[in-house]
Amino acid sequence: QGLSPAAPPATCVSVVGAYGRARGRAIGMTSRRTTLVDEEWDMPDNNCKWKSKDFPGYKCPEPPLEGDEKGWCILHSEREDKDEGGNFEKKVKERLEGKEKIDLMGCYFPEKFPADYFEGRTFDRHVDFSEATFSQGADFFRAKFLKAAYFSKAEFSQKANFISATFSQDANFDVAKFSKAYFSGATFSQVHFNRATFSQGADFRAATFSEADFSGAEFEESAVFGKSSFRKSAVFGRAVFKGDANFDSTAFKGHIYFKWAAFRGWAFFFRNSKLTYARPEKP
Repeated sequence: QGLSPAAPPATCVSVVGAYGRARGRAIGMTSRRTTLVDEEWDMPDNNCKWKSKDFPGYKCPEPPLEGDEKGWCILHSEREDKDEGGNFEKKVKERLEGKEKIDLMGCYFPEKFPADYFEGRTFDRHVDFSEATFSQGADFFRAKFLKAAYFSKAEFSQKANFISATFSQDANFDVAKFSKAYFSGATFSQVHFNRATFSQGADFRAATFSEADFSGAEFEESAVFGKSSFRKSAVFGRAVFKGDANFDSTAFKGHIYFKWAAFRGWAFFFRNSKLTYARPEKP
């Protein structure tokens, strides 16, 4: 049946599925990760001074970019003119060709960097975009991530296009900041969007999830999950939907967890055979 609460005030709901109440987070879900680079490199003092907020032991081996006031390298520097001559793009390509991993942690992609640079690309090694900033649109349309992909604390200033992307292993978007996010038709094995924020809408329609954790995620505008499928678990504990939330024809085939989720707009759960009911609870 459908759930259509009035916009104000917010409604917190606990969702009970056909397989019973999910207890806590889905079994086997974890958002823990380790850095993809050695944490204890013996680097000279004249190397890049960029520091990770989550991994203080991370040391970038690149030399500082000439003229950068912070002493950051060509990858981390926030200078918009750093790609003159194509040097920044060359360095990104060099990292993509790394033998063991693709380390783009904290990388700053300037506005002139081609938004479609990663479109259709296959990532066959662990790739780390955590703490990266995409000042222009980020286009990962039909990209394939065959190994773990980390985008935790990444910032997407404009459109993030992951339409029809495939994540074969763990995908981590914890605390990522999105403007307009498009994940329609994407396929996820195990994905985390813990405390991620979506400021201008999130489109996950027809996406396929095995295990998904949106705990504490905030959707400032509409969130569309229509016709998507959650095969094992769907965790939305304490998620906040400030705009409309559309779960029309969504298939929940395993654990469902919406405890303390807040719906401040309209919430649609029509034509959902796996959802038994949604019950308001006191926050």
